This record gives sequence, C-alpha cells and structure tokens, in this order.
Amino acid sequence: MKLVGPDGPVLAMNPAGLAMVEVASEEEVVGRSMYDLVCPEHHATFLALNEAVRTGEFENVGCRGTRRWMETPSRSAPGRQRQGLRPASRSPRT
Repeated sequence: MKLVGPDGPVLAMNPAGLAMVEVASEEEVVGRSMYDLVCPEHHATFLALNEAVRTGEFENVGCRGTRRWMETPSRSAPGRQRQGLRPASRSPRT
C-alpha cells in the first residue's frame, strides 16, 4: 500500500509495499517518483491508472456483496502536509 502524490512522488508506503520494491525503510522511497519503480514500458498505463484513480469514481463490491461507489479525490493525508491519494467512500447509487 502506498500514498502517491498527484505528480507521482511517493508520500508513504507500508511495510508490504517496501518489501515489494526491495527497500528496508520508507525513507528510501518517500520523495522518489513512483515512475522510478514502474518499468518504462508500463509508464503510460500507470499514468492513466493514477490519473483515473486520482480524479475518478469506481464501484466496488464488499466481502458481503454490498456494492458501493468510491471516489478518490486528491486530499491531504492525515498527519501530512502534502497532497496525496486517500480513498473516500460514498453512499451507493440507486
């Protein structure tokens, strides 16, 4: 799990994410562009995904089958001064 800023900088990453990118501490990736961690041939796909998630809405299904619309506007993450992606739930549409 990671928190990525609007232009791609890594703002935060949990231990599982750190292990996936093969670093020992968050300090090794915070501030780096997420694009440094994506293979060049996949940059366009990642950019499109990041933009869609940052500005878009999508529908998810909970483990008990409840469908909800999610929106992911760019907001300040708790305890941080920089802007980043933080998903927020919204009421289901009818």
